Amino acid sequence: ALTARKKFTRRKEFVRLLDGVRAHSFDLILFTKLDRWFRNIGDYHKIQEILEANGVQWKAITESYDTTTTNGRLHINIRLSVAQDECDRDSDRIKDVFTYKLKNKSYISGNLPRGLKLDPEKHVIIDPEWNSYALDMFDRFESTCSMRNTQLFLQDKYSVRVSYSTIVRALKNTLFMGEYRGDPEFCVQMISRERFFRIQKLIQMNVRER
Repeated sequence: ALTARKKFTRRKEFVRLLDGVRAHSFDLILFTKLDRWFRNIGDYHKIQEILEANGVQWKAITESYDTTTTNGRLHINIRLSVAQDECDRDSDRIKDVFTYKLKNKSYISGNLPRGLKLDPEKHVIIDPEWNSYALDMFDRFESTCSMRNTQLFLQDKYSVRVSYSTIVRALKNTLFMGEYRGDPEFCVQMISRERFFRIQKLIQMNVRER
């Protein structure tokens, strides 16, 4: 499920496949197309050495390749180069889009914690419906220094199901002090930066007992 452009060591199932190669569990690997196998020329040649050393072949079921001839290997390198270039160009375009969105203070990913919401232009604003919930969360934790107490308090007062981990993530979310991805003025502040960092120190002192 990970892109073939990623380093093969970061592809968990691919590493498991290599374990099977070294254990001689099979002698043929099937995949649909070459760009599903690799989009990284350097890694392809490293893995090819491992396959050849263990007598394992590969086959793309919708394409035809020949690893036994010079022309065949050249064709593979060309196809891998094209696939790698396409992947890198897509990555550059996505980065450019993200940079543009961040420049315009547009939120680009993930769910927002209760107390914040997006306006039609994807700007993060305070949610009046849950504003008091978020402020109560910070007030309660700051006064009790207890995640569990804060969790139960919010569940009881607002009749919502809140997990322990949700409280931890929300208390650490820099959007509440107006910061996102290194921009300290990304959105409106719900609490001051001084208070946010003070709460972070309390969180570091908070040790959950099981």
